[in-house]
Amino acid sequence: MILDWNKDLIKQADRSKGSTPLHVAASWGYHDVISLLLRDDPSAAYRPDHDGSFPIHVAAVDGQVKAVKVLLQLDRRKDRNPAARCAGLRDARGRSFLHVAVAEGCQSVVAYACKLGKLEPAVMNMQDDDGNTALHLAVQASNLWIFNLLMEWRRLELNLTNNKGETPCDVAWIKKPIGLYFRLSPRVKIYNLLKAAGGEFGNHRWDHFQRQHSSTLDEEAEAKKLSESTQTIGIGSVLIATVAFAAAFAPPGDYGDDGAPNLAKHYAFGVFIIADTLAFICAGLSIISLMYAGVAAVDLHTRMSSFVFSAVFMASSARSLGVAFAFGIYVMLAPVARTTAIAACVVTGLALVDVAFFVWVVATGEVMLLKRLGVLRAWWRLPSAILGILLMQFWPYIVIVVVVLYSKMKGVH
Repeated sequence: MILDWNKDLIKQADRSKGSTPLHVAASWGYHDVISLLLRDDPSAAYRPDHDGSFPIHVAAVDGQVKAVKVLLQLDRRKDRNPAARCAGLRDARGRSFLHVAVAEGCQSVVAYACKLGKLEPAVMNMQDDDGNTALHLAVQASNLWIFNLLMEWRRLELNLTNNKGETPCDVAWIKKPIGLYFRLSPRVKIYNLLKAAGGEFGNHRWDHFQRQHSSTLDEEAEAKKLSESTQTIGIGSVLIATVAFAAAFAPPGDYGDDGAPNLAKHYAFGVFIIADTLAFICAGLSIISLMYAGVAAVDLHTRMSSFVFSAVFMASSARSLGVAFAFGIYVMLAPVARTTAIAACVVTGLALVDVAFFVWVVATGEVMLLKRLGVLRAWWRLPSAILGILLMQFWPYIVIVVVVLYSKMKGVH
């Protein structure tokens, strides 16, 4: 009704920020209102506010995917140069809406732009006033999910340099953590994936670049990090060792006249004993490694290596203890409540959710490389990466199965 009364209101902007009605509608994601405004005045999409931001930039900042979609559809109805369309509009810092979405971490907007937006290569590879592409910004933010979305687009240029002469690979190298860090850290993953995809360093002297950007390891900060971390790992390892020790001398079921457990001949009981033993051994190894990791007299690099071993052994002991718990429950309940026993084992399997997360993180990166490089060049990476993760996480289960099967084959009870 307002537009029928006065269409010129679409062009009016407030005095403080220069926001037009289209800016306001884009910020709230009112795509129906945006469509009405553009129907009567398509040029409203090309009016900036006082900060140089166009409506599509405002929509990208707030992650309003439907608003971005409506504004991009306007481009398809106009025969314009890519740089003059909504997709190619630049704000006061020379950024496109894709730059803004990446900088603000709006994954949904980036996903739409890369997969359904049908953007021109000139827009995807556009550089802002600092020379940064959207890929530069994704690497700077260490956002692995947005990085993967951008990299899947084959025509994305990997080796454009910004005003500092840095390629995305240079930025990723600068961002790499030093000292003690998580193996699946996004910064490490991004650097490795860039190199695997064909990312290159800029045209600069490597020794000068290293000297300028290399961070010196802060031994005092690393030592503090180790001391705090060893306390957490130590508590977990000691608790697991205590529980495993107690379970070994109080196995499920009753005892016969000879003092032996009546359930000892059952296969599930054998799994319980082997899993409990492995849990105790791994927890003990974790505690021993922590002794070296927590002693200040040991050099820092040895302490960091010892801490990594300790964390690996503690995770293995926890997984082994989970198997012991599941099969201990099963061997007791199966004779009287088999369904309940199976359900308890299945529920215990929920403890493996963290492995599913690790596999997902690794698989998303490898799938991206598969799409970018093609099947012939990268077919082997995905299965080998997943197999490596599974072997690293589930080696205790392999040991348990092998030992139990060997003992049954040899008739050892």
